[in-house]
Amino acid sequence: MPAALSLKVLLRAGVLCDHFPKNRPGGSVPFFVVGVIFIISVMTLLVFGIPFVLQSPLRTRGVRCHATVARKSIPKDGKIDVVFAYVTADRKRFTITRFGLSYVPEGAGVIYDPMNPGRSDFVDAVPRNPRRRRIFLIVTAGVAVIALALLCAGLLV
Repeated sequence: MPAALSLKVLLRAGVLCDHFPKNRPGGSVPFFVVGVIFIISVMTLLVFGIPFVLQSPLRTRGVRCHATVARKSIPKDGKIDVVFAYVTADRKRFTITRFGLSYVPEGAGVIYDPMNPGRSDFVDAVPRNPRRRRIFLIVTAGVAVIALALLCAGLLV
């Protein structure tokens, strides 16, 4: 309640006039809440959706292998950057880097695409349950679409 009161005080003072429509039947607080929900859902889609789409070939036809430490470097911030090397089934060597580690592991599990062996990721970065992640992303996209529709309808009123 105090947040709503302070928002109304700011609206009356003219501070937020450009951000919220003045003559709305429901007030500007629901408009603000729906806007925040829209922004959070879009950010969630960007953070979780883009890696999920990029890892799709790895989930469908990926081959798991073990990578060993090729080299390591310690930048100025003290975190360790480790380059891992892995060998594909046709005996070609590729590397993948993990940034910001606190210690150097002996090796790591890697999954790579046999059609494009340069496309790879660490096994622990690929979601264990892609079906659950897919449902989560679909529901989040639905929330974003509904919030956008409510925002557009609120602007028209």
